[in-house]
Amino acid sequence: MNLNTSLPDFVGAHGWLIYPLLFFIIFCETGFVVTPFLPGDSIIFAAAALCPVGKLNVFFMVPLLIVAAILGDTANYFIGHALSNLLKDENKLRFIKRKYVEDAQRFFDKHGKKAIVIARFIPFVRTFTPFVAGAGRMKWRHFAAYNCIGGILWVALFTFLGYAFGNIPIVQEYYDLVIIGIVCVSLLPILISKIISTVKKRQAKPDEPLEDTSAKLETAEEKTVLRYSDGVTRCPVCQKQINAGIKFCPYCRAKIVSTALPKNNSSIRTVVEKDLSIQDKPCR
Repeated sequence: MNLNTSLPDFVGAHGWLIYPLLFFIIFCETGFVVTPFLPGDSIIFAAAALCPVGKLNVFFMVPLLIVAAILGDTANYFIGHALSNLLKDENKLRFIKRKYVEDAQRFFDKHGKKAIVIARFIPFVRTFTPFVAGAGRMKWRHFAAYNCIGGILWVALFTFLGYAFGNIPIVQEYYDLVIIGIVCVSLLPILISKIISTVKKRQAKPDEPLEDTSAKLETAEEKTVLRYSDGVTRCPVCQKQINAGIKFCPYCRAKIVSTALPKNNSSIRTVVEKDLSIQDKPCR
């Protein structure tokens, strides 16, 4: 559907009925997790473009859409709150896309309370974030405050864009591309956030063993290195000579916990960290 032509045609044919239609679309997109596909950003932009030419009243439309956005998120919050226990069972509520819920949960965990505001500008995420906030038992007074701020900013921004630029000839000519551009710009915050998160994870990622030595590491984590009576320090897994104080064996990449000193010249002392017991073994 091309909003650039269909919306003016609807206004011309039905007049004031455009207002309840706009309210219904904005409320449903933000209020129900089954309708994230509704064109929230683009329909606000298209409706605002009709205001300068006198087809819609901007002073009536803006408060109406702000109320619709706030009430939609509020309804979604209480739906999530009511269905929180059912969400734990993947066999229930199959009509809800779990992927979108999980994405919204990660987004909410990362940004905290301000996610309610940021999510307003991200398609699909804005539909599931209030649902996740309700399911996660976010305090109502906190949600209500951020919900009002987000609703006002979202409607005001796209109304301004549509009012100021919606009737420019080049925008009218490439209207579909402009709408796609608006959606892409809306996705930029989450894209940048993911890139930064990925870079930080790679920088903080510790060195991993060169080969799979999971069975050996389990033994190595329990024991310390073995130091023989001749002063030679050996790995407890591969028994090869290693330097004291290193964290990984250079041969088998086993984790080195600490250094055990010999009890005397004819024995090796192996310290098990779990129970701190000491066992004496004859030197080979």
